[in-house]
Amino acid sequence: MLIDEFIHDPVANANLEKHIRDYLRAQAILQTVANPSGALLPSGRGLGEAKYEVDGSRFNGAWGRPQRDGPPLRAVALITWANWLAD
Repeated sequence: MLIDEFIHDPVANANLEKHIRDYLRAQAILQTVANPSGALLPSGRGLGEAKYEVDGSRFNGAWGRPQRDGPPLRAVALITWANWLAD
């Protein structure tokens, strides 16, 4: 949603770019954190993890795992951003 808002009017929403870049960096880090759903390598099962601690560490509590909507939602956001950058 933030990415769509930014793309709609980058000048008026310039303050959102920092938040978008922070999100991208956080996702790059979180995807490498082994968690109760699995790990990034070799299976990619850990990509289904939707919940982490605020400090970026894995959440070990009870939680409906895996949550398969995480990867596609991240992909939609990142592809939208990448397409805007490419234009």
